[in-house]
Amino acid sequence: MPCTTIIKNGAGPSDSHGCPFKQFTPMNLTQFLTQSYGLNSNSNEIKDILNWNKSSLYHLSCTCVFEVHHKKYGVKKGQGVGQTESVSHPNRYFEASHKLSHPIEEGTAKPT
Repeated sequence: MPCTTIIKNGAGPSDSHGCPFKQFTPMNLTQFLTQSYGLNSNSNEIKDILNWNKSSLYHLSCTCVFEVHHKKYGVKKGQGVGQTESVSHPNRYFEASHKLSHPIEEGTAKPT
């Protein structure tokens, strides 16, 4: 199910799915990002994510989290999940993340 459908349909109070960028309050989202991703609550990254959220551009908030979380693999701001593509499906986020964190399995590792 693409992000647009997940965002449009939403999640009920007892559901364990949905888009955290749409469902969480700014305070809860900040807490989630600091605890789950180790971001500083006053960082520019958090500010960017909250600004995208304020504009209801949840896919860009998610893309920003992807970029921040994958800096250690060389992903830069504005790069997205590849070739400036923003996150449009949870599976795309996972696939891009897996490819970065498991390059040998994906056949992208460079021989030494």
